[in-house]
Amino acid sequence: MSYSRIACLSTPSVYQKLKQRLVEGSDRTSAVVLEYDHTFDTYGQEFIFYDYNEPLALPEDVAPQSFDIILADPPYLSEDCLTKVAQTVKYLAKGKEPSWRSMQTNLWV
Repeated sequence: MSYSRIACLSTPSVYQKLKQRLVEGSDRTSAVVLEYDHTFDTYGQEFIFYDYNEPLALPEDVAPQSFDIILADPPYLSEDCLTKVAQTVKYLAKGKEPSWRSMQTNLWV
């Protein structure tokens, strides 16, 4: 079995549930939350400040293609926001072409 890294992009509530149900006690799975709201910096090293306006302005220790699963909920449905969030997903996702199914969390509104 392989080790899985999960990135929760603008999905702090999903991150919270993942931690409770999947990650805690697991030595094969880890998760981080990428979020604009500093309220969530209480998660310590698992919180990464993220501003979709600067889609690749991530800390140096966030390596490209370093996440197996990315759950994203773009804060706005504008083309600009979706494009920038997609840039971040592409940067973070392992493999050449990430599955964009993770982008569908709120596109059906």
